[in-house]
Amino acid sequence: ERVLSFVRQGEANKVFAVLNFSGEMRRVRFRDSLADGTYTEHFSGAATTIDGGAELELPPWGYRVFVR
Repeated sequence: ERVLSFVRQGEANKVFAVLNFSGEMRRVRFRDSLADGTYTEHFSGAATTIDGGAELELPPWGYRVFVR
């Protein structure tokens, strides 16, 4: 609720973004496999794996962007 996520993918690149449009901490879990993969978190440079059981915490009004 009040969290938007999307995947944008080309032949060689993929971007997965998750945005929290609320003033509360949100914990989200992804049910489909569209975002599955190994990414680099754009702003921190941390390696991150997203899979069917992945769960992310987003601070109020926060967002995370993953690139591959």
